[in-house]
Amino acid sequence: MENDVEPSHYLLAMKGAPERIIDVCTTILTSDGRVELLDDEWRDKINRAYLQLGGMGERVLGSSLHYYYYYYNTGSRHVRTESYY
Repeated sequence: MENDVEPSHYLLAMKGAPERIIDVCTTILTSDGRVELLDDEWRDKINRAYLQLGGMGERVLGSSLHYYYYYYNTGSRHVRTESYY
């Protein structure tokens, strides 16, 4: 029954070397709160920024969040999942 469907919310957080993090990401959250496609232009900007900071002796870490919504029906198994980055 449709009213028996309940969502479960999960958050997957990851941190590590920036080049490893951007390898698994498809979108980026900008400083003004917009979500944009992580295209080659963004990848170049990120690479230049962490290489510059690393060249100054700074430790640079990347981070990523993945929101995962899992919907299930109490009378049956898996109904549907949705993922948002």
